[in-house]
Amino acid sequence: MFLDIDIVVNGERVHVNIEEDLKITDISKDMDMVPSQIAYWGSLWAAAEEEELKAKAYYRNWKAKAGEKLVNNDNKLAEWKIRQKLEALDEFKVIKEGLSSASSNVLLAKIVYESFKAKASMLQSKGAMMRSELDSTSMKTKSTLNKEIEKTKKKETLKRVLKASRRNDKE
Repeated sequence: MFLDIDIVVNGERVHVNIEEDLKITDISKDMDMVPSQIAYWGSLWAAAEEEELKAKAYYRNWKAKAGEKLVNNDNKLAEWKIRQKLEALDEFKVIKEGLSSASSNVLLAKIVYESFKAKASMLQSKGAMMRSELDSTSMKTKSTLNKEIEKTKKKETLKRVLKASRRNDKE
């Protein structure tokens, strides 16, 4: 559900597949999915916020309609009596439990989102320390080693081409 995100802002639809578009494939398995995980939990957080807003709107609408009925039945009721009668209705408890659940979902999604952001920061620090250690020992990472191998292959190919062209020039 949250792997594909469609956002419409100012009438423009934006689509992103967070699993594929945010994946980083040339680093460790632990690190490669963090951007996608952050986006996933961010979208979940946004959906939870939306649900909470809808639950609050439903509650306010229900409260206004139920209060209006009470006032129409007895327009001399004091405000505190109206509030007490509203809170005594069975539907009030159900609606408040729904609001509580919606608020909890917002907080939980935010906590997981923030945790993945912290993980990203820690992995960034870990990567910097690993690069520093590699630099001090003159060791190479897989990606830098592959780049050096590719560069060496290009140099060797260039040398062969130059030798061949020199032989052809001598002939």
